[in-house]
Amino acid sequence: MSLFRKMGNQNIKNLIYHIQIFIKKHESHLSSGALFLGFIVDNLTLKRIDLLFENIVLSSYLLLALLSILFFNLYEGGRAQLPIFSKFRPWTPFVMQYAFGALLSGFVIFYTKSASIFTSWPFLLLLISLFIGNEFLKVRYARFIFHMSVFFFLLFSFMIFYVPILIRSMGTWVFLLSGAISLLAISVCVLLFGKMIPARVMPHRRKLMASIGSIFFLMNLLYFTNILPPIPLALKNAGIYYFIERTEKGDYRARFQAEQWYEKFKLHKTVHITHNAPLYAFSSVFAPTDLNTEIVHEWRYYDPVKKSWTTLLKTPFPIVGGRDGGYRGYSIKTSVFPGKWRVEVKTKNGLLIGRKSFMVEVVGDPPVLEEAIL
Repeated sequence: MSLFRKMGNQNIKNLIYHIQIFIKKHESHLSSGALFLGFIVDNLTLKRIDLLFENIVLSSYLLLALLSILFFNLYEGGRAQLPIFSKFRPWTPFVMQYAFGALLSGFVIFYTKSASIFTSWPFLLLLISLFIGNEFLKVRYARFIFHMSVFFFLLFSFMIFYVPILIRSMGTWVFLLSGAISLLAISVCVLLFGKMIPARVMPHRRKLMASIGSIFFLMNLLYFTNILPPIPLALKNAGIYYFIERTEKGDYRARFQAEQWYEKFKLHKTVHITHNAPLYAFSSVFAPTDLNTEIVHEWRYYDPVKKSWTTLLKTPFPIVGGRDGGYRGYSIKTSVFPGKWRVEVKTKNGLLIGRKSFMVEVVGDPPVLEEAIL
């Protein structure tokens, strides 16, 4: 019996040894796999930004990333050299990368849903760059400053949408509160890490705080220049119609111009109207449950003489969160004339949620209309 046990133990040791060799030999491919796995899991599991499951998943990723940073630096700093720790050490970078990759892909998913690509592309580009950098900057994972800087960016990005959901409100003060909570949390982490692994933290404390401060400044700059997406709001649907009315069932009956199948794929559609006919702008904006705020329909016309966009009408109205398809509403613009138009859907603070661009042509005969329930 003891002989069989020895053979079994030897087989397990050989298996562990070969696994470690395989990991070392195929590290780049395994890292890519961990990153890709995190992206796939997020796409299959993350649906609505205000659901408890989604927030538990993202919170778990944050905790996993923080624990991976702690364990990695404890081991590298000589504070966790027990044999059992050495067995888990080869897996730590992959676990950390999986957590970072999953968080980054999750935020790209949510922020892209909320963002207007025309104004928020710098922030989305930053998210995507970090997502790609998570794959190609593996050597830098050995640096404590890089670990904590990425973690702070992810923590701040999480708080930006979690705090509004938690307190059921949006606005500048809510964003500032999100930043304050993020700074407090990362300060506590650095303080605790400084006591547990002083050799890894204390020599680089100033550089770390400078890095965190730069990220904090950048996020505030993006917010106050209206580049940061107005998360957790998201434009689910928008369109230009000839007539809209609310039905007794609470739906919206709309009339729109009949079109060929290929015209549905045009980015800028042409709307044909008779002289002095009004147009209706419809939008459906998702907001988390119990979050009540206000949005604005801003009708803008491109002046070919001034070569600039001119705002001709602003129509604000309140929205109530919780509906999967978004809160529906519409605005009316009379005295529409030929040219380039767009209706921008914004928050009350002027952050762009989305827009609908179209051309207007005046015709003698009314176009053929179809009817739909929105």
